[in-house]
Parts: sequence; C-alpha cells; structure tokens
Amino acid sequence: MDDGIVLRHITGATQTKREWLAEVANGSMRYHRVEKGDVRITFGSDGSASLSFTSAITATIWGSHGTWMLNGTIGWCGAMGFGCVLNEVAEGYRA
Repeated sequence: MDDGIVLRHITGATQTKREWLAEVANGSMRYHRVEKGDVRITFGSDGSASLSFTSAITATIWGSHGTWMLNGTIGWCGAMGFGCVLNEVAEGYRA
C-alpha cells in the first residue's frame, strides 16, 4: 500500500494508511473473515489499472460487529498499474 493512500469506508469516513493501520493494531478494527466474490481488473490506456470486487467481510469496527457486503474499488497508477495505489473505496450493497 502506498503511504499516500486514502481509504474510504462504507460510513463515508476516510483514513490515511497510517491511521487505518493504527486502528487495526490497537484493536479498534478487527477483521475476522473475508469472503471474496466477483473480481474485475481494468487497464487504462495511460498505464493505470483498477480492481473492482465484491466481498462479505465479518469484522468488529469501532465496537460494531457484523458482516458487511461490500463493493470495493482500488485504483493504481504507473506502468501497467503497478506503480502506486491511488485510492481504495468500499461501499455497501445488498445481495
């Protein structure tokens, strides 16, 4: 993960990489299970890449425990999309 990444949670809250890793380390965010669904990779003509996916994540986040169905997108820049991670977005959906 690039140091400059900004993560956006389903609540709309955003965090830097450092903030997110600190919350994982101190137990505020605990990920118990991740079930992968559909995964799609798209390459742009400028060398960027985008990964879109669905998943079911069981976690305890800021005291709330549950399983969340997520649509996620991760955007990369650089040659063939392998230079840096630009952003990561998670949005909720209903199956």
